[in-house]
Amino acid sequence: MGGRAAIYARFSSHNQRGESIEIQVEKSRAYCAENDLRVVATYCDFAQTGTNTDRAEFQRMMADAKRGLFDFVVIYKVTRIMRNRDEMAMARIMLRRCRVEILYAGEDISDGSAGVLQLGMLEVLAEYESALDGERIRDGIQKNAERCMANGCVRYGWDIVDGRYVVNEEEAAAIRLGVRMVLSGKSVADVVRAWEPYRTKRGGKWRFQTVRRILMRRENGGEYRYAGVVVPGGMPAIVPMDDEERVIRMLEDSHRPRAKTEAWDFPLTGKLYDGRDGGLMTGTSGTGKSGRPYHYYRCRSCGRTVRRDVVEKRVADAVREALGSADSRERIARMLADAEEERADEKPLSETVKGELAKIETAFSNIWAAIESGIAPPGGKERIDALKQRQALLKDELRTAEALEAARLDYDRALFWLEGMAAAEVDDAQLLRTFVARVVLGGPDDDDGLRVAFTFDDSAGLGDNPSLLGDHAELTGDYAAIPREMSEVAAAFGKTVLREVDEAEFLKSIPSLRRQCGDRAVLRSMHFFAENRRAVAEKEALEKGNFEKFRQLVIASGRSSAMYLQNVYTGVNPEKQDMSVALALAESILDGRGAVRVHGGGFAGTIQAFVPNDMLSYFKTTMESVLGKDACHVLTIRPAGGVVLLA
Repeated sequence: MGGRAAIYARFSSHNQRGESIEIQVEKSRAYCAENDLRVVATYCDFAQTGTNTDRAEFQRMMADAKRGLFDFVVIYKVTRIMRNRDEMAMARIMLRRCRVEILYAGEDISDGSAGVLQLGMLEVLAEYESALDGERIRDGIQKNAERCMANGCVRYGWDIVDGRYVVNEEEAAAIRLGVRMVLSGKSVADVVRAWEPYRTKRGGKWRFQTVRRILMRRENGGEYRYAGVVVPGGMPAIVPMDDEERVIRMLEDSHRPRAKTEAWDFPLTGKLYDGRDGGLMTGTSGTGKSGRPYHYYRCRSCGRTVRRDVVEKRVADAVREALGSADSRERIARMLADAEEERADEKPLSETVKGELAKIETAFSNIWAAIESGIAPPGGKERIDALKQRQALLKDELRTAEALEAARLDYDRALFWLEGMAAAEVDDAQLLRTFVARVVLGGPDDDDGLRVAFTFDDSAGLGDNPSLLGDHAELTGDYAAIPREMSEVAAAFGKTVLREVDEAEFLKSIPSLRRQCGDRAVLRSMHFFAENRRAVAEKEALEKGNFEKFRQLVIASGRSSAMYLQNVYTGVNPEKQDMSVALALAESILDGRGAVRVHGGGFAGTIQAFVPNDMLSYFKTTMESVLGKDACHVLTIRPAGGVVLLA
């Protein structure tokens, strides 16, 4: 056979010993010797599950495969590389793209179609074995539940002693108080206030939903419930079951789901402007005399209204007319293809999601190990349920991410997609969200006029409409004022730009600069000097791996932009503060984690948020619930920044 080979070995902690690694490597080396293969690298993952690819040595092996360091990967058995069929298939495809073939030292795989079938069956068996492990975990939990064991499930109102529940009298007193209050007609909110002297198991403050959930537990009346097992009287009661059942009925009745108000989508929100006074037009709804609902866009400045269906149809027709041009479609296709090319070296979002899934798999493995050892797993059923919910959400995210990554647009595919859009194969709302940057309705001399700026047009293509050079045309004065005021400060020292001015001299001259240039110019100059130092410090923090310092610097930079540079909202229309709302909302959601700041030129642009991975889905959903669909974009940061090419 001949060629360069890499050996990969793995063992999982719950049912194997470290020596199995040595056996795998020894067998694989013997196989290489028999087949005239030169071993150039060995990769070993210790105590790692085979149900995912997010393993350090596996990832290192895949990276080396892309570099062309070997021609074959030798593995002892199928189960050693992967125990999930889908992941196995993906790994094999990835390796084949690198012209690397997988060989099995401990499996006799036939050549041709029979070998394909044989390999497929082995992969199915590997996945079956993994599923059995899950069943063993569930069986252990089930047996403990049948004996009314706590299974490590911590509940407010009880302590766990020798694996069983014992009433915690201090916590039980709070539950009894809450039950009495509800039975007397008090609300859950009243109970929350009454529980202020008490603390949760973790020492935290009470939340409405947590208190409500505790009050509605049948466990309060002594009914044991875990892993589908229900045993009346299976645990010590805190209140009589009759009282508990009355509380449940009362709270269920007071918490009936209310009819949802029909939500209407206004895809031109934030894009439609009144050409007569420049006011932003936003979507709103009302009811006519007949009771029939109607929907329209209203100008925030003058109150002018236009029917939603009328203006959206006109703009959609303009989009389709633009897409009807072969030149436009080709230009957009090139833009999309170029963007995809730039993203080619970025770390896929799917890898991040797989990393999160791997952590959950590790947690399940730890629970299994605890049960096998006769130790109740920490968190019990609630912990397992939470892990399953998180796992399901991540799997959905993974499918979406992989679908998007698999469907990367090349020029031809983009062109085909655009031709379909031009042929009216998508609805108007999608066209407006995708291709419309800005719409100006009418003007001083033309109430019915309509001017549309497209997302695929640059400023050069809008020369006939200078008012449509982007979403921020009315903010030109605000943007221009920043460098102008800094230049005025520099001119006071006989300099052209502020970077030529000594900061110490600037600080000594602030009293005279205030009189000569104004307070805002002074504040913006102070931001300039401080920001230059922060940028250097941010770079150093990242180079040293000190993300916490980097995070604090980002926060300081954003606050300086808001306070001193003053580029968060325009003074022309102070009632409109989209970015201020976005910043406040993001800061509230993050609650001390991550960082957020104004990004770019400001005034009406974007904010930048650094969000922990475990908060990403919640952050995006919450932001878009306020700001609108697709308002929040998840970006991947390259491991390296800009590159200077030297001749």
